[in-house]
Amino acid sequence: MEGVSVKQGAYGGRQMDVVIRNGEHILLEITSSMKSGDIDKLYASGDEYREKEGMEPILMVAASYVPPSVMRRVLSPIEIFSYEEQEDEA
Repeated sequence: MEGVSVKQGAYGGRQMDVVIRNGEHILLEITSSMKSGDIDKLYASGDEYREKEGMEPILMVAASYVPPSVMRRVLSPIEIFSYEEQEDEA
């Protein structure tokens, strides 16, 4: 894809994918199920990226499942992409 680059780096004590698109720096976490501790780790990764690279990153998670208790803890600026299953209507 033109104008988009993807690299890996260690930020906040973990390996992160970094997507750079149109001048935006996106820290992307890909996981099957997001856990509560992942939120704090993602914020720490964002803080270290800002310090090392001098850019404000967008924090993004792609997860197949995000438990409601975790979703309640997520504050901006984290963006979440997840599959939402339709509940049966009774």
